[in-house]
Amino acid sequence: MSAHPRRDVLRRTRHALLLVGGVSVFVHLGTLVVPLYDMHLFDTVLQSRSIDTLVALSLACLLGLGLYAVLAYLRSLVLMLVGERIAAGLADPVLRAGLAHSVAGNPGAGAMALGDLNALRNFFTGPAATTPFDLLWAPVLATLLFLLHPALGWLGIAGAASLLALSLATDRATLPALAASDAALGHAVQAATQRLAEPALTEGLGMGSAMRQRFVHEFAAGCGAQDQAQLRADMLGSMARTWRQALQGLLLAVGALLVLRNEAAPGVLIGANLIFAMLLAPLDQAVASWRQLAATRLAWRRLGALLEQDAIVPPTAQDAANDSAAPPGLVLRGVGYELAGRALLHGIDLHVAPGSLLLVSGPAGAGKSTLARVLVGVLPPTNGAVLLDGTPMLQTNRAEKVGYLPGRVRLLDGSVFDNIARFQDAPPEAVVTAAKAAGMHGQIGRMAEGYATFIGPGTALLSGGQKQRLALARALFGTPRLLVLDEPDASLDHEGEAALRAALVAAMQQGAVVVAVSHRPALAGLADQVLHLEEGRMARLETRRSEGRVTA
Repeated sequence: MSAHPRRDVLRRTRHALLLVGGVSVFVHLGTLVVPLYDMHLFDTVLQSRSIDTLVALSLACLLGLGLYAVLAYLRSLVLMLVGERIAAGLADPVLRAGLAHSVAGNPGAGAMALGDLNALRNFFTGPAATTPFDLLWAPVLATLLFLLHPALGWLGIAGAASLLALSLATDRATLPALAASDAALGHAVQAATQRLAEPALTEGLGMGSAMRQRFVHEFAAGCGAQDQAQLRADMLGSMARTWRQALQGLLLAVGALLVLRNEAAPGVLIGANLIFAMLLAPLDQAVASWRQLAATRLAWRRLGALLEQDAIVPPTAQDAANDSAAPPGLVLRGVGYELAGRALLHGIDLHVAPGSLLLVSGPAGAGKSTLARVLVGVLPPTNGAVLLDGTPMLQTNRAEKVGYLPGRVRLLDGSVFDNIARFQDAPPEAVVTAAKAAGMHGQIGRMAEGYATFIGPGTALLSGGQKQRLALARALFGTPRLLVLDEPDASLDHEGEAALRAALVAAMQQGAVVVAVSHRPALAGLADQVLHLEEGRMARLETRRSEGRVTA
């Protein structure tokens, strides 16, 4: 991922934005069709009383308006494509950064970032996106007013400056409140989503009522901050609209005075009125669409902060190099991991050969699950290196070479096939092989739609043991080189334990490195090494001969 994804995306879209700017020139020229038509109508047609001139001017006006409509449509189309390109270009780095922040303890960052990405795309499909390009045309319109009469030009500049000041005042007065409301509402929705994800827990313990009351309170607090921002914006917007009407009336009065003093023709009054309206329209639009503009700015800032914080990958993990001299299998060299200034792992050194199993044990809080996450690259080490066949874990193709069963089993929204295949386009035989290895093929066949059955995190179709075995099938998919299992037998019955044991024996016979975190004796007989952790340190490392299997 690039160090500056936002800058890269803007660089890739600059040609499209330049095209929008170029098209905008002709769009604005098209907006002058009606003022010029009106001026000639009053100053030429009415004086000459020529029907032919009226017809010619009307046809030219219709042609100009037709071209204006086509160009305005093309500009909207290009802006829509720009929005899609920006969203597509940022989607991968934003999701990667969101996942990294989630691992680092900020689970709402990813959801907020995806919402911000959608807000950016929606901005380019709305009328507010053309406001910056319309503002660039303001000097030309002011110059036209000066050409009609200096007094009209100065009035146009004064009116535009006053509306710009009101627009900036609206932004400064409301942006902090909007940012606070977004944060409060985001927190409320995130917390409610997490609570709703565990309905059995919340309803089983009777927490539903308290949960709803807390959400209502948190949501009301966020809405209060949002209402405060909106009220300020509405007040300033009302002032801007009133002042805009007053300016329009003032220009007509000045124009009428110029006509009475014979300093301008009646057509100038009509044309100046339309040009003045066009000059103030982008500023009026900026005030009217303040909310979308402000939300887009906040979204862009939050995405920048998310992408620039490099929340998870420390320099030591980024800079790790291949080591051709390292023995085959899994090698840990002085591995340590820190989170929020607290060391969770200290100087872990070990080697697990291909076709062997390392059993990790220790009391609660000893760092077993943290070690499992470090081994598969979810948590890159802050010290030392994790190598798989001499390649640093962060540079390993984990989709092909790593299988992982986390301590808390989570199935994702999708079919049984998708979950086992890790949402890849996989051959059916590979998915069936993994399901058979986990002892789930027969049970999947008894489901209503077999492998096409839709499941998700809160599915009630599966028991805890079935979810565990589906997650095991997902870990076994693709014959991984490294298999890391965190409490894989926690929810299994005797049949499930037998299937797990057979699957691990088969994986080791194929040369896989297996690391299992478990307190139960079912896997102890397979272990070649047993690592005892205490407070993140290696208390002892036992080497034993595994029982009842043939090693590769």
